[in-house]
Amino acid sequence: MKKKFLCYTMILVIMVLSLNCSNKQTNEQTIENLKESVIRENMASAIYKAYIIQAQKEYLFQVAKLFNALSVAENIHLNIFLKLLKSHNQEISTTKPDIKIDSTKFNLQNSIKREILEIDSIYPKYIKEATESKLNDEIKSFNYAWQAEKTHKNFLVTIYDLFVTKVPQNVKNPKTSLPSEEHLAQLDAFFIPREYYICPVDGKLFDNINVPSICDLCQTPKEKFIYIK
Repeated sequence: MKKKFLCYTMILVIMVLSLNCSNKQTNEQTIENLKESVIRENMASAIYKAYIIQAQKEYLFQVAKLFNALSVAENIHLNIFLKLLKSHNQEISTTKPDIKIDSTKFNLQNSIKREILEIDSIYPKYIKEATESKLNDEIKSFNYAWQAEKTHKNFLVTIYDLFVTKVPQNVKNPKTSLPSEEHLAQLDAFFIPREYYICPVDGKLFDNINVPSICDLCQTPKEKFIYIK
């Protein structure tokens, strides 16, 4: 009887140790995911900022405005992940990335591909691993970023489709430093957003046409949104 008890005790100890080892591994993986997220979001924010200048050179002011909003939104994600890393007593330095700038058409295409990768592959993986670790703050933050990136992708696709395939050349490229009221009216006719709002908590993006009274993801009121005019 005593031998059986000792045997059961040893099995229980081994199971506990294995579980602790597994949890440690998943925790370490989530920390690595946070570090990768910091690097990626820092790069995304810098890339969108660089794209603003190129869009303005092509007189694509509405596209430049979207890139500006996206840069701000990605910076929100960056700060969220930096704060989480600090809570784990971890730090990572961010550097200015090398950025390849092409035509605005190419920049839009590249942006859409990057957002789709994050939506389909990267954040679902991070959420799964954080869930296995039972790290609630990380689960919430990765989910915020995941849901926000979906709105980013949708705006990029809409703008790309409008400017490349539907909006006449004289409307999308007015050849002036400041668009006229007539040009703004033409943009409205094509449902191109003229203003953007960003939730400061999760980085979700809204436009002036469909801005809600509160963010449906984190319940932050519109009054606290970041306004991009």
